[in-house]
Amino acid sequence: MIARLLSSLLLLASAASAAPVQESWVPVRLSSLQYPLLGLQARLQGIVLLRIRIGSTGMVTGVEILRGNPVLAAAASENIKTWKFRTLCKDHANSGAPAAIDFRYDFKLEGVVQSNPKTDFEFEYPNEVRVKSSALHWLP
Repeated sequence: MIARLLSSLLLLASAASAAPVQESWVPVRLSSLQYPLLGLQARLQGIVLLRIRIGSTGMVTGVEILRGNPVLAAAASENIKTWKFRTLCKDHANSGAPAAIDFRYDFKLEGVVQSNPKTDFEFEYPNEVRVKSSALHWLP
C-alpha cells in the first residue's frame, strides 16, 4: 500500500515537472514578423504551437515546436527568439528557474496579390500572435 502511494506521488511529481509553468510573463520587447515568402507562394496557412523557455533575465532561452507546418513554424520560432519578457511575479524572477509558456501563432492568408504583399502582425495577450497577409499570385 505504501509502495503504491509513493509510486503515485513520484508519477505526479514527474508529470508536474514536464508540464509548462504558465507564469504571468508579459512581453516588454517584441518583434513583428513578415509572412514567409515560401508560405505566401505555396499558400500555406494554419496554427503553429510553440513552447518557449524564458530565463531569469526575460530572454527566450529555448523554443520547442509542438505543432504546425515546418515553414511557418520555423518563422514563428525565429521570431519569438527575439522577444524579451518580464514577470509579474517577483518571486519567480529571483528563483532563477526557467519558465515555460505555450505560444500560438495563427497564420492566415486573405486574397491574392501580384507583388509586395503586406503582412499584418498582431499580438493578443496573453500568448497569441496573428500573422495575416495576401498570397502571392505565382506564375511558374
